[in-house]
Amino acid sequence: MRDVTAERTAAAALQEAQERFRVTFERAPLGMALISLEGRVLQVNDALCQMLGRSAADVMARGVVGLVAQEDLESTRRLLRDGGSQKPFVQRARHGDGHVVWLQIRSSLVSDAAGKPLHFVTQLQDVTAERAAAAALQEAEERFRLTFEQAPLGMALTTPEGRFLQVNDALCQALGRSPAEVLELGVWGLTHPADREATRRVLRQGTTPERFVKRFLHADGHFISVEVTSSLVSDPAGKPLYFVSQFKDVTEEQRSQLQLIQQAFHDPLTGLPNRVLFEDRAGQALARERRQHGLLAIMFCDLDDFKGVNDRFGHQAGDEVLRSVAVRLQGCVREADTVARFGGDEFVLLLDGVGEPAEATATAARVRDALRKSHSLGGQEVVVGASIGIAINFRETAGLETLLGEADTAMYQAKAAGGDCSRVFQAS
Repeated sequence: MRDVTAERTAAAALQEAQERFRVTFERAPLGMALISLEGRVLQVNDALCQMLGRSAADVMARGVVGLVAQEDLESTRRLLRDGGSQKPFVQRARHGDGHVVWLQIRSSLVSDAAGKPLHFVTQLQDVTAERAAAAALQEAEERFRLTFEQAPLGMALTTPEGRFLQVNDALCQALGRSPAEVLELGVWGLTHPADREATRRVLRQGTTPERFVKRFLHADGHFISVEVTSSLVSDPAGKPLYFVSQFKDVTEEQRSQLQLIQQAFHDPLTGLPNRVLFEDRAGQALARERRQHGLLAIMFCDLDDFKGVNDRFGHQAGDEVLRSVAVRLQGCVREADTVARFGGDEFVLLLDGVGEPAEATATAARVRDALRKSHSLGGQEVVVGASIGIAINFRETAGLETLLGEADTAMYQAKAAGGDCSRVFQAS
């Protein structure tokens, strides 16, 4: 008799180990394969077959070289020659329907008791979706980077606290500053003081109004107007991260708009309000005085013998006199009053909120005194007087056209009296 307990125990342990490996191999959620040192597939599990869209017989018949995509063949042969890789690596395989499957591979070399290499135990995981997501993310980031850097508009990434994280060249050029300088100054160091509160509201609300225009300080000291459009970027939990902001320089656009407004509502020669703007202001003042039962006065001022100035010195000299008269008239009234030019040598004054008629006649006296001062034209002194007609809204029912007509009538009465005087309209 011979004691075979140890052999029986060893055989049972071997059988248990082999069964454990078989169950693990076959039921593993990852693809698994035993691969020879030459690249033959010795054994595969169902997970790998499903991953590759092939039968076990097809996988084993093709071997590693027949499954790997053409682009990765050389690196696969090198790995087989070098005894595999200790670190995970990614390779492409051909699916049964022809498309490429990206596999993350972990391969372990198995040797016998003497250290002789036998085969590889390989785990394979399908990372095609992860690779596609990573590629899409990389593409999106690259697309945003190119858009950000090459955009013709100024762009910046801004924290909710007003700190610039990143700025593009277009914004730096618009501000005449280097990127480092713009990043250092931030939103608050560049924003006009009068626009900071509105900017704070935008940062708190997380969105810009339909048209949000603010002023940024240029490097040479002047302010430029920029139209800002911002979008808030938040993390998955909804926490605000930063704003993606675009800045369009609208300085010239605003200047052009102001010029159009100036041309539409002001006299091009003197810069005074024209008839359209005067009537708008006078209409508002008249409505206000009616509510408050107050008085206002409208004064028609027509220069005396202005035609003689044009005939004698030329129209250019006459224009110079008109500009000088405009300045003098503005110096005779209060800031709340309006001096307008209706055309030719006709000027109209709106005296808003006169306490009594005497205030209007006193203003007319100041006007006549100011206009009596001579104008120097080509070395000669010229004096231009004025005939002034005054209308006061004694009747609450009197409209603007009525008052303008009354002031005009009173002005002609002053002309008839010899000029260089004023008359107040009276219905009698």
